Amino acid sequence: MNPELSPLSNARLKEIVKLQQKKYRDVRNRFIVSGVTTCQAFVAGSQARPEYFIINPELSGTLPDWVNCPTLITTDENLARITGEPQPQGMVLISEKPGAVETRPANHIIYLHQINDPGNLGTIIRSAVHFGLNEIWLAPESCDPFQLKAVRSSSGYISHCRLRQQVTVTQLQEAAASGYQLTALQPDGETALSAWQQPPKTIFCFGSEAHGLPPEISRLCRQRVRIEGSGTVESLNLGISAALVFYRFFNLTRQGKE
Repeated sequence: MNPELSPLSNARLKEIVKLQQKKYRDVRNRFIVSGVTTCQAFVAGSQARPEYFIINPELSGTLPDWVNCPTLITTDENLARITGEPQPQGMVLISEKPGAVETRPANHIIYLHQINDPGNLGTIIRSAVHFGLNEIWLAPESCDPFQLKAVRSSSGYISHCRLRQQVTVTQLQEAAASGYQLTALQPDGETALSAWQQPPKTIFCFGSEAHGLPPEISRLCRQRVRIEGSGTVESLNLGISAALVFYRFFNLTRQGKE
């Protein structure tokens, strides 16, 4: 059964628009999810904390069953103000941020060092979830994963993974000491991705396209992997490179189960 619908007040609209800014997302511990398909994928994740939906009148008579919390109605003009999109898709979701990750780390982890492009970050999250990697660590000074563009680029699958933010070099050192093998993706890596073999516990380390990994992290990496190619192109986009590494991981995992 769909929830009862109420109009969106101007006062609440002003407060929601402020969530476009990181300082308000942090203070209020809330963020915006935009688009019908993105919202649907988001609410299906184990980390989803939906608070309420906002829709345009066109959707009010055809709400899907997964819209199961308070829902407000407003105009497309107001949805554009909320999302910053000139042509909003008729639905947004306001969600509480997931709580701190306190469970035991997964055996296979992605570490992203100062990735400042929210589109790249969201794409990496989506690819990681697709290939069965559900824990992502972010270094300090990385872009906010709860920014609208990052959430949109993840297609809502940000709620399907565990995010640890502000992960320090010391924490990586502790992980390495506890048995994790850190593996760096680097253009001059000594091991071809096609020959790379998956250890029992891995942290895949990716640096930004502009700067790569800093020396203090590269020194922790016992393996450095490169992606083979024709040699014509110097390097690939970070999102594409990460997806290729995840695909290799997925195939090795699948082979191990056969």
